This record gives sequence, C-alpha cells and structure tokens, in this order.
Amino acid sequence: MTSFAADHDMRAELDGRARQRIVWAGVDPGSARIGIAAATGEPGSLASAMTPVVVPVGYEVELPEPITRTNRNGVEYTISKRRVVEDVDIVKAATLTLAHLIQAGTTHLAIERVENPYTGDGDKAKTMAMAKAGLRTDRLANRIGDAAIRAGIVVVYVVRATWAARLRKLIHAVTPDQAPGKGDAVRGYGVELGVVLVDHIVGWPIGEEDNPDTRDAGGIVLWQALPPATAWKRPPSAPRTKRVRREGEGGSRQARRDKAQRAADRAAAGCVCVFAPNGSRHAHGCPLGIVPKTLVVSDACVCPVRCSYLGEECPGRRAARRAKIIA
Repeated sequence: MTSFAADHDMRAELDGRARQRIVWAGVDPGSARIGIAAATGEPGSLASAMTPVVVPVGYEVELPEPITRTNRNGVEYTISKRRVVEDVDIVKAATLTLAHLIQAGTTHLAIERVENPYTGDGDKAKTMAMAKAGLRTDRLANRIGDAAIRAGIVVVYVVRATWAARLRKLIHAVTPDQAPGKGDAVRGYGVELGVVLVDHIVGWPIGEEDNPDTRDAGGIVLWQALPPATAWKRPPSAPRTKRVRREGEGGSRQARRDKAQRAADRAAAGCVCVFAPNGSRHAHGCPLGIVPKTLVVSDACVCPVRCSYLGEECPGRRAARRAKIIA
C-alpha cells in the first residue's frame, strides 16, 4: 500500500509518479441496515462513485400477534415483525459491504462508531434490546474495518457527533432560519442533510432512493473529504479582544433564574449585602453575618499575653477553655 503523504494527499507534490485516484467511502453500520456511499474527487468537486446502497442485516419474521408499544415521546406504535440476526447474517452483511466498497474502488473508508449508546428509559426489555443492537453494530463496524484494512483500504472510525458537527455550517446554510448552536448536529437526521449532499456531491440520488441510512453514509463521506479543520490562532502582536456580554448573558437560563431567586430570598430575610447579594457568605456588617467567637479569660490566668494554649503551666487554661462562649 502506498503512503498517504505521497499519493493520497492532494496538497503533496508529485515526485514523478501519477497521483492515485482517491475514492472516499462512508459506512453507517446499524443493527438492521448498513448504509454505504462513495464519492471521488477533491472537496468542492466531488462526484458520486457508486449508487448509495443499503445492505440489510438478518431477516424479518411475522409475529403471531402485533405488539403495541410507546416511544419516549408518548406516541404509540405497533410492531408486526421481528428481526432475526445470527452470526452468519453478520458475516454475510459485512462481506457484502466489503464487495460494494471494492467494486467502487474505495481507497479511504470512514466507519461510524457508537460511543455513548442510548439504552432505554428504565424498561428492562427495551434496555436489553438496545444493548444487543449496540453490540451487533459494534461487531459489524469492527468486522468491516478489519476486512477493509486487509484489502489495502485506509480506514478511520468516527462518531456521529464529530462528523455531523463538521457539517454544521453546510447544514445551517440550508435552514438559515434556525439559529446555529447545539441543535445543528441533530438536524443531520432530517432531509436537510440530503439537500447538502445534492449540492456538494454530483450525482447524489434524490427522491425515493434517498433514505436516512444512505444520507448518514453520504455525510460521513463529505466529512472525510473535507480538508482538516484548523483552529484559528491570534497573531502574537494582535491584542486580545474581549466580547462584551449583554445584560442577562452568562450561564444557562436555569442558572440565572436560580441566582435571581437566591438574591430575592436573602433580601426577604433581611440581607443588606451589596457586592454579593446571592453568594454563600454574608458581607461584613450584614445583620445575617456570622458573629465572631470570643474567648472569656478566667481570672486565674497567669499568661503574659493571653490565655490561649501556649503554656501548660497556666492554671487558668482549663477554666478558659470551659469559659469559651459565643458573646
């Protein structure tokens, strides 16, 4: 296998050899389906190298009676089929996936990996089912990655939050009415990601051939083909610019409400602190402040300075300790 810097990196200079044709591929493994997509070219002029396909994992069987369940949003849905996945089905799906990748001439492959799976909301049966699905997905990702490496393909793994956040600006350009922020990565689940793929990959299918599995695989391809993100650095001679916060900014909305509630409770109790009206301690002079403790010295003290714990010979030491009160 040739080195990445010599033949695969578009920024590297050629040393008398023809540059290898790069084919970026993305695989979105799932417990029931595997999405596969591939594109070739440079960022900004990508073209689809294959028709995105979905590889099923296992097979479905009809249930004797439909089962009604409720999702996390409280909406009921009916299940009439059950998917059966055995070890031979995982091997078959991984082999078929590798065949599609080799047929497309894949040189660089990115596979999505799950790191923080959702395992249900307390229902034991649902938790076990989702845990099994996560293990099955991880087995598929590892088997596909190992087989692709043996075939001479450069393989990387990526989590969904990483590649979706990398496409944040592209997805936001499709829906500019929504403010950019934490929700932008989640919007990759919808049709907005499909519109981005149509705009940036020539030949990307639209209509019925576009589905969530192939959309995710296409997003992984686009993330892999984009140039690496570089952090902006302030020049050494440039001054620091501090953003001026408007009134009410800083922290979460709930934290600001709690802060205002603490200040109101302390004011109702008689607090007159000015600098820290919602802090954990009261300022000096506040009626609610802690009164300092003083030590009443016994008349039997013979210490030259104060009756403390400085001398064992002082006959008033024990009397002074017993007389320690709050004035």
